[in-house]
Amino acid sequence: MNDRPKQTETTQNPDPNSIKRNTIRVEPATIVFIIVALLLIPLMITGFLSQ
Repeated sequence: MNDRPKQTETTQNPDPNSIKRNTIRVEPATIVFIIVALLLIPLMITGFLSQ
């Protein structure tokens, strides 16, 4: 009877691991690049329009 809960635990443990493996890993550098790009693009547009 002790083996049955162990089997349920082993079946429950790979599920989050498989979900983590399927998710796309986003590096912090890409997030910083996207934020900087979103901040600089309007400034670039307004700079070109002001000239």
